[in-house]
Order: sequence, then structure tokens, then C-alpha cells
Amino acid sequence: MKGIVYEIFCNKSGMRYIGSTVQTLEKRIAEHIYLNKSYKSGKAKVCYSFQILDNGGYTVNVLEIVEHEDVSELREREQHYIENLDNVNGIRAHCSKENRQAGGRYRQKVYYQNHSVKVSEQNKENYEKRTVEATLSLKFVAFALKYINYRQEQPLLTPVL
Repeated sequence: MKGIVYEIFCNKSGMRYIGSTVQTLEKRIAEHIYLNKSYKSGKAKVCYSFQILDNGGYTVNVLEIVEHEDVSELREREQHYIENLDNVNGIRAHCSKENRQAGGRYRQKVYYQNHSVKVSEQNKENYEKRTVEATLSLKFVAFALKYINYRQEQPLLTPVL
């Protein structure tokens, strides 16, 4: 079989999503776009490529065409690029139920052990970003509540004729 390892590269931010497919690349990218729209309407789970698709101005590049007997070989090549290029992906390539049963969780653990500093930095950065967003949201809510209370305490002004 023939598969493709590809990247969706954001021309604005330089972010990169790495994926693989046995479909045509056009069909796979169309699925990313469809899933992004479904996610926004609450019908799908988040995918790391959404960060890039939402920015617009992206380019799709073929990183490697892989001849393979089993899709796990394609996933291994995808994982190679995930580990060696900066990207917005999670810590491992997609892992099917069968693949997980055959040791996918072990590979995830090994990846974490070998890249724990990188994963920890990404987790810390994401935590700090969420903390800032939550703090700003709480400050806005507090301000809005104070304003509502203030408006309720003020008498309505009547025009003087």
C-alpha cells in the first residue's frame, strides 16, 4: 500500500501539524476542514490541526510517500516527523485500538521518558496560557457584577423640563 506523511504549515505563525493518510491528500485535508467546522458547532472533538486551520493562510506539504504493508509502518514514519520537527501535535501519532493493545501506550510512555523536558515545557506553557485566560475572564465577570450592582443602586434620572 501507499501512504503519505504530510504537514499543514501555517504561513502566519510558522506552526506545523503533522499527519499521515492512506487516502488522497485532498480528501484528508477536506476531512480536517469538515472536522474543524463540526468542532465549532459542538459535534466533534478537538484536533491539533484546528489551531492552524483557524489562522488561515496555510500550506499543505508532502513530507514522505511511504510504501507499507501495514498502516503501523506509516504511523511510525509519521511519529518520526512528530519527534524531529516542531509541531502542534500531541505527543504521538494517531493510535488505533488495535495498535494501543499492541503496545501503543508503551510507545507513548517511552516517548515521554525520552522527551520529558519538551513535554513538561509544553504542558507548563499551556497551563500558564489557560491560567491567564481564566484570570482575565474572572476579572471581566467581577467588573460586570460591580457595574450591575452600581446601576441598580443609582436612581433613574428623570429629565428636567
